[in-house]
Amino acid sequence: MPSLTKKNRIISFVYIILCMGFLLKIKNTSNTPNVTSAGGIWNVVTVALYVIWFFIVIVFNKKIALRTHGMFGVLFSIMAMISSIMHTGGYTVSFLYNLAIIPYFMFILSLFTELGRRYGEESLQLGIYSITFFLISLYVGYFMIGYQSTGDSMYVITDVYYSLNMLPLLLLVKNKIVKYASVGLTAFILILSGKRTGFIALLIGMLIYYIVTAYCNKNLKEKTKTIFGMIAAMVVIGFLFTYLTKFYELDLLERLETAFNEGEGGREKIWGKIIEDLRESSLFEILFGHGLKSVPALIGSKNALAHCDYLEIIYDYGIIAFIFYIGFWLAIIGKVISSIINKSQYAGILAFAVVIAMFLSMFSNYVIDATYITYSMIIFGIIFGIMEREEKNYEQAHSA
Repeated sequence: MPSLTKKNRIISFVYIILCMGFLLKIKNTSNTPNVTSAGGIWNVVTVALYVIWFFIVIVFNKKIALRTHGMFGVLFSIMAMISSIMHTGGYTVSFLYNLAIIPYFMFILSLFTELGRRYGEESLQLGIYSITFFLISLYVGYFMIGYQSTGDSMYVITDVYYSLNMLPLLLLVKNKIVKYASVGLTAFILILSGKRTGFIALLIGMLIYYIVTAYCNKNLKEKTKTIFGMIAAMVVIGFLFTYLTKFYELDLLERLETAFNEGEGGREKIWGKIIEDLRESSLFEILFGHGLKSVPALIGSKNALAHCDYLEIIYDYGIIAFIFYIGFWLAIIGKVISSIINKSQYAGILAFAVVIAMFLSMFSNYVIDATYITYSMIIFGIIFGIMEREEKNYEQAHSA
């Protein structure tokens, strides 16, 4: 078993390369509209993560423990890759890269589950995690302020979802200044970006986090502190929303009202086109999809996406892969509900992460795009691994 210092080095190294990769990716997307291209530093980061996974999960562990959610995730990835290969017109570098990215979320989830299971709470390197959060958030915030000041169209706007997906784990930090600063900073850049889906996910996620955390706390004093924490967080978010919308003359409330009354921007047009084409598809296409990156071809733009994982998966990979994807999330949600029933100290964090995942998978490109889903998979992975370790230690203690 590695020493404590060595454990910290392994986990911190993974966090740092993720941070560097995303910072460089954000810089790239802020200067080019070609957001779906493969290449550059992110290829190196992806390969490095796959190599780390191979050594930690396969070589050092010598076996793969496949959980229920993991089984569905693997089956989805296999079916999606088979569908892609069946429809490919040639094995280009771009195709092979996009093919390798399909199971990316499972590699991250598996890697951090193993780290959590092996090292327990020592895998929660919250210092390093906080540094990566503030570096990425401040970097994205810098672009957001520039975007509001100049009005230039920039492709970095969606990068606010990095911070949103990282936020739940920051709520484990005991330092209240760091905790509330992370909430405030996330709210700040989400409001500036005008991302309605993200802002609603933040509000609902925070509310559920505090409700679940209060429910799971057995100590009345801790329950009271949690409730006051919820009030403080909502006051901070409310203040930022009021100030920023006035200062930058944002129309977020009007856009939210429009989204509820008239549809989510241009998404309903894209969704309608995909659904219409699915109705005219053959049985083979319904079962096995139309092939990798078929949605952009259907929409008529190489950068176009469905803005909904479920529709994109059905159209690209078929109904079989879609069923496995649904199974993956149902299994994740089942584990989160179990943590709430058992009043785990991590239940609130997991519930918050699930809310974010459900909103982004429904209204954004979540599993389809190997970027900000990384941090949700880190959260689920580490905490599931820690809970497995605690459960195993409990069983061993009571069987002795």
